[in-house]
Amino acid sequence: REALGDAHPSLPVVRMTLGQVLTAQGRLAEADTLVTAALAQLKARNAQHPNVAAALSLAGELRLRQGRYAAADSSFGAAAAMLAQLFGPSHPERTAALEG
Repeated sequence: REALGDAHPSLPVVRMTLGQVLTAQGRLAEADTLVTAALAQLKARNAQHPNVAAALSLAGELRLRQGRYAAADSSFGAAAAMLAQLFGPSHPERTAALEG
């Protein structure tokens, strides 16, 4: 972030990847900050994009680990709906999102 700036197009993907690592390590508060920032940046760039669906799915996994089940369900549902809209209801990406 310091080297490339907040507007660099790769930053959300890097934040998501680091968020996944932190989630796996149980560092959920830190992961939440990164995943939330990545999702906001991706939505601002293009609200209907597969990367937004991926970020929503990652947010769902994080919320699940946090015990925030309603928020997890909402994130997973939004990811699946977006993928269905982008690729169709039987696309493998959508069915993978449903399996969460």
